[in-house]
Amino acid sequence: ERVSPMQFCNEKLRTTCVGVHFGDRVETFEVYTRYTITRVLGQGAYGCVVEAEDALLEPDENGSRSVAIKKLPLIFNHPHITKSSLREITILQHFDHPNILRVRDIIVPLMEANGQVMIDLDLADVYLVLDKMDYDLTEVLAMSSRGELEMDMQQRRFFLYQMLRGLKCIHSAGVLHRDLKPSNILVNSACEIKICDFGMARGTDGSFMTTFGVCTQWYRAPELLLAGDEESEYDQAVDIWSVGCIMGELMINAPLFPGKASPNKQLEAIFEILGGPPECCKHTWGDQYWPGRSWSDIFHSGDFGEHEIDLVNRMCKFDPSQRVTVIEALEHPHLEEWHDPDDEPVCERGEFTYTFDEADAENALLRQFAHFHPEVGDHIKALQILDDQAAASGAHVQAGGKAQVQEQQGAQAEAQGQGQTQAEVQAASTETDVK
Repeated sequence: ERVSPMQFCNEKLRTTCVGVHFGDRVETFEVYTRYTITRVLGQGAYGCVVEAEDALLEPDENGSRSVAIKKLPLIFNHPHITKSSLREITILQHFDHPNILRVRDIIVPLMEANGQVMIDLDLADVYLVLDKMDYDLTEVLAMSSRGELEMDMQQRRFFLYQMLRGLKCIHSAGVLHRDLKPSNILVNSACEIKICDFGMARGTDGSFMTTFGVCTQWYRAPELLLAGDEESEYDQAVDIWSVGCIMGELMINAPLFPGKASPNKQLEAIFEILGGPPECCKHTWGDQYWPGRSWSDIFHSGDFGEHEIDLVNRMCKFDPSQRVTVIEALEHPHLEEWHDPDDEPVCERGEFTYTFDEADAENALLRQFAHFHPEVGDHIKALQILDDQAAASGAHVQAGGKAQVQEQQGAQAEAQGQGQTQAEVQAASTETDVK
């Protein structure tokens, strides 16, 4: 008996449903049976995260097979979430770097239509299987404040070097992270760090709208604050500013520029330290003037070295053209102990500009899924053929055109003599509560 594509996928990718308690709410996780969910790690605006054991993962030096699984619920219900999620998946999959969070697997709900496997848009909860880390830098700073760990210069230097090492790779690929902050710097028990959360990232080509929420305000570069909602050009210097802010926070265990709610108030917090406003801001602040403070005054106590203070200064220049680049920062005397150009890998440039509709987004996600699951990739190759045909004819599938995609795939399968009876085989699943 001939096995349908959906039967084949279900046989290869058996799933189990697990009910996970997030406070008073139970969130269902439908994951592959290789993963055993062990505990809740946290939740954010766009997803919930759990820890799991991966039965097929090679144990680390401590015998652990732990991974993190992030649920992105119903990502096709809101276009901005669709684009943000796909951007993050595509960018993370592009990198293979020890200081950048790695996507290990993608789990998507599948359905069969006219002999081809597709994403079930009505059940489009997507799961990312990621490296498991122990803390983020916000938690590390809190532990330092409570006296639970000592943050000396060597420790700060090691954290900074790893951030810049990861950022060098990100910038080499033509990507701006745009949301670097302590909560997006993950740390494990060996003090190794990984940069995460690329939902706000962009390619470096062209100009951009300064998306609301790009980089939490305390870590947001002045050029982003000044742009407001207008289209503007900015470059990799926005990430250097953010790293400088994080570096300063590691030194004084408090935000370097703790501004208020509005962009103008945040700029005033910057003026209080750097002085100003500069000439470009006179139309807003008129005759108001802040003399600024010296960095030696800000870092007046503690084990702060001259080189360390100088590097903060070079990163936190109001004028982005005066900031160091990531390569210049790595070459700074403060990081001489760690800097090794031969051990700071870069990455080929990628295409990370998205102007797709729903059907394009579905195809893009399926291709990412096929990258991690080549064993079922043959059953979704028609998507690539469909893309090539559309590109050749100039055709454009309209948003919400799932039926159109199915119709075209059905016609294609029939023409090739590959039409099959639709069948749905559900993998055996169990319902478990994890508290």
